[in-house]
Amino acid sequence: MISSLIKINIAGIFSRSFRNLRRSGKRSKAGAVLIALGAAVNISGRLSLKGNWANHIKIYGDHQLIRTGAYKYVRHPLYSSIILMLTGGGFARAYWLGLLMTALVFSPFMAYRAGQEEKLLREAFPEYADYEKEAGMFFIRLRRRR
Repeated sequence: MISSLIKINIAGIFSRSFRNLRRSGKRSKAGAVLIALGAAVNISGRLSLKGNWANHIKIYGDHQLIRTGAYKYVRHPLYSSIILMLTGGGFARAYWLGLLMTALVFSPFMAYRAGQEEKLLREAFPEYADYEKEAGMFFIRLRRRR
């Protein structure tokens, strides 16, 4: 169901042409910046993860806790990158249904999935509790939690 909603959202965003972005307003340009930022965060996160990435929520025998690259600042940069890109696409093309779906369906699902992952990571890595205080779940933490 979630993948269908993502596909609908992406189709709505990209069904409108990005050709005229130069002549677009501030909202469209801000959306394009969010898309580019999301793509950069995604690439950084994937490069940092290397072989620790998996489709399934599972800890592997040689799994490591990654705290470098994007993971130095955000515990789930791949999820946050998708949220950024979908939000940016919604703004860039004034696709309000896509923004609504991102806010009310996709983001809560990512929070749920991240919570499941974190439960396993806390069990596998005792230092994860400290990491949670240092890095935000989806976005940079401005102040360290105590």
